[in-house]
Amino acid sequence: MTRQAMIGLVLLTATLLTATAVADDNLAGGFAAPPEVAKPWVYWWWLDSNASKEGLTRDLEEMKRQGIGGALVFDAGLGKTSPGGPRFMSDAWRELFAHAVREADRVGLKLSFNICSGWNCGGTWVTPEHALKQIVWSETRVKGPSSFSEVLPKPPTKGNYYKDADVLAVRLPKSSESEWSAMENASPKLTASSTYKDYTTALALDRHIESRWISNGNKPGMGPTESKPEFLQFEFAEPFAAGGLFIAPYPDCGPRHCQIQTSLDGKTFQTVHRFTLDQKKALTVTFAEVRAKAFRLLITASYPYMGPKSWNGQISEIQLLGKGEKPRKSQPSGGIPGDSHSIVELTGKLDASGRLGWKVPQGN
Repeated sequence: MTRQAMIGLVLLTATLLTATAVADDNLAGGFAAPPEVAKPWVYWWWLDSNASKEGLTRDLEEMKRQGIGGALVFDAGLGKTSPGGPRFMSDAWRELFAHAVREADRVGLKLSFNICSGWNCGGTWVTPEHALKQIVWSETRVKGPSSFSEVLPKPPTKGNYYKDADVLAVRLPKSSESEWSAMENASPKLTASSTYKDYTTALALDRHIESRWISNGNKPGMGPTESKPEFLQFEFAEPFAAGGLFIAPYPDCGPRHCQIQTSLDGKTFQTVHRFTLDQKKALTVTFAEVRAKAFRLLITASYPYMGPKSWNGQISEIQLLGKGEKPRKSQPSGGIPGDSHSIVELTGKLDASGRLGWKVPQGN
């Protein structure tokens, strides 16, 4: 190694040591006095718009004093605090927001803004027809040839907004006919003592455990009693031989004390079996085989909901069983087995009341 090279190495080492010392000083200084780009930001919650000009000014001055670099305004409209502030995006709310922007600029803070109030991108100005939607459906099984004229059950919905989109008939393959129960093959008509809103009896026959029939009642104490029972009634064109009944109660207000009744004329009924269901548990009841044109599940008590009293009676699934027959399997919503090439569009045959008039061709 020549002397010139040795001197160059020493100079380089000295330069590196000097640069490291400067970097250490800058790092320490950066921690002591962070630059604006390194300062943390915070979520600035306005719970139910509970804010005032005085409070906003104090918040911003304290953020500045604590070394905060900026804030994201998040108006969380939960509707639970009392009293609430001005409605989100109203004139009074905009005045508060403008005040916050001016004050942030005065103290040297940056502001950002969440585009909605609460957890969903929307607000009271978004009406139901413009809001997010989901496709829901109900199913009705029919056997042809026959003439069909009934109000189709509305699917379970959340809220009051619902609009019919399509009515489709799908021919089930012959291989699925063995899956039909004796009750389904006999095509009974299922009626109820009462019905709450659109929670019709068809929803207790659709094989979907999450849908249900609900008797009328929406307040504590309106559930069935001995003096004011509720019932579901199967009516057959010809006497039907039954030796069992399957019930899947809905978790809310499921049946408790029940009777199975039969009638030859659909008017005069006699009790053939009494039983009690455990809360939230499905049950298959067996009894001596009876032939009758009408079978009735009489509910004299149901389980309470949100308190000590029952509001109504609710059943997810019900099936009248032939002697020795096992209950059919429930299924998640959708998934009807069928031939996609045999789909028939029936939407135009549905009237304003939801009634479908259709001459059902041969098959299921």
